[in-house]
Amino acid sequence: MPSRLLKNSGCSKIVRSSHPQRALRRRSSATLHKGAFEDGGEMAVFQQPARIMRRAASLLLLVMLLVCAVLSAGCQKEQTWQVGAKAPQISVLDLNDATVKLSDFQGKALVVRFWTTGCKACVEGMPALDRYSKRYADRGLVVIAVNMGSSKEMVEAFAKKLKLSYPVLCDPAQIASKKYNVKSVPTTFFIDRGSIARKMIVGELTEEVFDKTVRELL
Repeated sequence: MPSRLLKNSGCSKIVRSSHPQRALRRRSSATLHKGAFEDGGEMAVFQQPARIMRRAASLLLLVMLLVCAVLSAGCQKEQTWQVGAKAPQISVLDLNDATVKLSDFQGKALVVRFWTTGCKACVEGMPALDRYSKRYADRGLVVIAVNMGSSKEMVEAFAKKLKLSYPVLCDPAQIASKKYNVKSVPTTFFIDRGSIARKMIVGELTEEVFDKTVRELL
């Protein structure tokens, strides 16, 4: 039985505890609480980095998903000229700086000629193209000439000098010509009434080739 020592008037007296189990329980409880505190502290120390890692992983996953979405949208193949497919949509400027789109000619057979002011064959062939096309104007044929890279003033001067009846348009940044994959000038594209790309001819057009191709569109 546990005992305790009492000092009184120079004498020592041993007094035995009447509740040894209660004392033992108090000591055990104190030890248990201490251990629980220590274990909880250790668990908190280990759990905190784990939570940070989980949050970091979630954030990283979110960033990766966003990057993939952006890349997927940005890396979609841009529509370019392909016979039998929809003709690429383009936006160019007329000589009054108004935007002209390919969709403006919906339901029309369309001839798109890309040219430059420094191309002698282009300039000489434009009046002939005007002459060819006038025979089909009342049957729904539209001809447009898209200049690549020259200033509006220069293009306007050429248009006035040549006295063309069809629209002469500007592609100063050559965005439209890139969509049509123009490698040399003049290059002429033929598009049917359903906006389907039908034919591309590089170089100058003869009247015979023009008539044959246009009749297939109308």
